[in-house]
Amino acid sequence: MSDQLKQALCTMCGTLRTCKRARNYQPENYWLNQPVDLDWSRELGDLKCETCGKVTTHALIHPEGHWAADHAERIQRVALGDRKAYPRFREESAAKDLVRIIERYRQSNYPSNPFVFHRWWKSDENKAREAGQKWFPAMCGEPVEVPEEHRINGTDVTELEAPTQVMDPERTEHENFDAETGLWWTASGVCVNCLRVRNDWLLDKRRIEVATLLMKLAATIDSLDAPMVHKLADLADTVAGGAL
Repeated sequence: MSDQLKQALCTMCGTLRTCKRARNYQPENYWLNQPVDLDWSRELGDLKCETCGKVTTHALIHPEGHWAADHAERIQRVALGDRKAYPRFREESAAKDLVRIIERYRQSNYPSNPFVFHRWWKSDENKAREAGQKWFPAMCGEPVEVPEEHRINGTDVTELEAPTQVMDPERTEHENFDAETGLWWTASGVCVNCLRVRNDWLLDKRRIEVATLLMKLAATIDSLDAPMVHKLADLADTVAGGAL
């Protein structure tokens, strides 16, 4: 634990104070270097609370911009397919760490809906099939079986997609009991984590396409006629007004 000044929140009454160090410090499981436990009792320490009038357990809060701020939440997003939560996991050098995080997150038995439909990249399916594997990761990282039917081409990702739970709520009114988790789950619908990965991929692709188009327009701006210039100017004002 560093001596950097940070905020601490009393877990008994919610009073905020500042501190440099706390007794009985319980550190975060950084990068899931240790097996995951589900009590989430981390980044805690004992400090005197003036409101309670005694020493209580405090949640230690990293300042905004600190590399460890929201670490547990960001690592969970990485384990569920969101590499942008920590950009380093897009690099080949972090491949081993990424595999460990995905595996340990799922070894934790964190409850998830076993009845949802997952999405996956066709290239991952083909790679697993060629290697003779029975399972491969879906977009969210959840293991899925290699389909018995081998379709040569996958479905093109061309439009953003909302979860079935939003588009067709009637399909998700019924719930099934899952003995393994001991919980009731929506019996239909698409995995929202898979959709998030899919939609993020499409958004990044569209951003590149728009950037390319804007550069082409900038290169030919002197050759555009007056109506087109005015049309683009109006469009630029509309976009800039919403983005700035």
